[in-house]
Amino acid sequence: MKMMHKPALEKQRAVTYTDKGEMEMITQLDKVYNEVENWASVHHPNIIKLYEIIDDDKHDYLYVILELANMGQIAKWNPDNE
Repeated sequence: MKMMHKPALEKQRAVTYTDKGEMEMITQLDKVYNEVENWASVHHPNIIKLYEIIDDDKHDYLYVILELANMGQIAKWNPDNE
């Protein structure tokens, strides 16, 4: 299970440009929702399965329930190297 604090993700913003060249402000939360939507549509034996998404407005958290990865995660994030 992955747990994400929605207000923290909303504070992180980025500027992107549409196909028409118009500037658009998006948040990390928008990116998470987009990724989860894509993940829900993929069904492949080599990709961890997404079972459920719980969007808890009462506590401002987003919970993503995933298949158990017995061998652990493939890569570890190193903030120093990005």
